[in-house]
Amino acid sequence: MTRVRLEIDEVQIHRPKKRWKLYFLVVTDHPTEDDKMIITTLPHQPFKLSRRHDNSFQFDTDDAGSNGLFVLSRDTSRRSGVKRSYLSTAYSKSHQRFG
Repeated sequence: MTRVRLEIDEVQIHRPKKRWKLYFLVVTDHPTEDDKMIITTLPHQPFKLSRRHDNSFQFDTDDAGSNGLFVLSRDTSRRSGVKRSYLSTAYSKSHQRFG
């Protein structure tokens, strides 16, 4: 059986430099209940980009054993396969709190 794996290696923002607090919003079909969807944010706390990061952040450093930010892994069978998955990048304003 084939599996689908979604992993993020790098994020680049093509906007003017500033201090970003980023997170990802993931929406996908529920693995067992067809009429439901799952929504979550990754990571639980936003990761921070300062001006020195040049609007780029790498999760995978190409070092031995290094992996990107794991998002999801699913079977692609007809019954329980991934039908819909959405990934969006969002940012937090400095006065918002998470957790």
